[in-house]
Amino acid sequence: MDLGCLRREYGRYLCFHGGINIQGGLPHGTPRDVREQTCVREQLQAVGRESGHILCTAHTLQAGKPIDNILALFDAYRELA
Repeated sequence: MDLGCLRREYGRYLCFHGGINIQGGLPHGTPRDVREQTCVREQLQAVGRESGHILCTAHTLQAGKPIDNILALFDAYRELA
């Protein structure tokens, strides 16, 4: 779904949560892959910084994810948000 479109249409009524990809680079890639593939930048561009969007993964980070990749995800949040 197009998050930007949803935000424009329903953002005054809803707060969106999640949307960060956890099935691609996070479990299988490098920290660099995580920064490029998690869609943090795309999420922020779609909804804006003052949107009320809760920028995070759609659900918990499950066991087996490399700790360096999880830290890269948190770094991407800090750098881009």
